[in-house]
Formats: sequence, C-alpha cells, structure tokens
Amino acid sequence: GTDATGEVPCTPRDGRPSDCKAWTMPSHTIPAYSSKGYNSGDAEFDNLVTRNSACMGWDGTAEVKSTNGVKLAGIANTVWRWNNRAGIYSLAGVEDGRVSLVFPKQMRSGSSKSAINVMNVSASTVDIEVRYYDTNGNEAPNVTPSATLQPLEAIGFNTASVSTNMPKNFEGSAIVYTDKPALIAISNLIYTGGSESRVAIYNGIGR
Repeated sequence: GTDATGEVPCTPRDGRPSDCKAWTMPSHTIPAYSSKGYNSGDAEFDNLVTRNSACMGWDGTAEVKSTNGVKLAGIANTVWRWNNRAGIYSLAGVEDGRVSLVFPKQMRSGSSKSAINVMNVSASTVDIEVRYYDTNGNEAPNVTPSATLQPLEAIGFNTASVSTNMPKNFEGSAIVYTDKPALIAISNLIYTGGSESRVAIYNGIGR
C-alpha cells in the first residue's frame, strides 16, 4: 500500500464572529492500511481559535483531503454530547452534493424541536431556501428562511427560532432548495427537553 498525505481545511459556520478564520491543518502522513482520528478538542486544532477573542467557541465544518491522490475512507463523526448521549452522522464527499434535501420529520411542540444542518460541498457560492410543510402537505405560511453559503460553509435552522411565524405546535417536514448539486445534510436533530431529554438524529435525503 501507499501512505497518504492529508490536510484538513476548516471553515467557520455561517454567522460566526469575524475573527473565526478559516484554517487548514498542515499536511501530515496517514500510513497505508492505518487510520487517524480528528478531534477538534485536541491541541492540534488550537489554531482554530484566537485566544481571548469572540471565537473561543469555534463552530464550523472540516474536510479531510488527500493531497497525493491516495483515496481515504471515512467512517462516522460524533456531533456532540447531550445528556450523555452522542449523535453520529456518516461522512460525505463532494460527489454527494444535491440540489435539494428532504427532512421528513420536523416538529415544534413545547420543549420538543428540530434542527437541520446543511453544508455546501461545491467550489462555488450557493443560495438556499428552506420551506416547511405540515402533515397534510401544506406549506407553513411566511416561514421561508434563506441564506448564501460559501464553499464548504454550513448553516443550521431550528424550528424553535427559524421564524416568528413558525406555528407553535408544528409537525411536518422541511425541504432545502438550491439551484446547483451542492448540498449535503450534515445532520438533523430532534430533541425533547424535561427531566428525561432525548435526542434523535438522521441525515436528510438528497434528490
């Protein structure tokens, strides 16, 4: 086998403070038939943040790239821990980009809410729009958040805060639209509050 050389470009999430700069982990070697894990909490990622700045809580996306043409395979990634429960999503490649993403389960009721996260995996800027539909297929009126995503940039939309027009007892679905095959669903969280919080997670469906 052949050793791979890799680098990890990191892109701040949409809406982060201006001093959350993009940064790339320097080239490093991944021996043939071996594996390497990446944890944003490790010291090798310390350059993601500027100490004593607004960027102490860095949030964004990361791409693991082979710089010598050797193919890499990713397994999964832990999103975060919530009441001792972790959410997992599969890694995705540039070829997974789609013009729209479907999230068939969205809700907002009391302490229960849903959050979708999407990422632009293309090399160009894309404009996106989200539309929410109730269980009868009717679009939620005046709830159409939109955004412009730079290459490798991600953004999230939460039913609890996406719009003041979101019905307080909403159940249905969401579809994210764009005009290029550029989007992937990083994850979708459905969680409930209270003394026994629960988190469910799934990837959106590309089309």
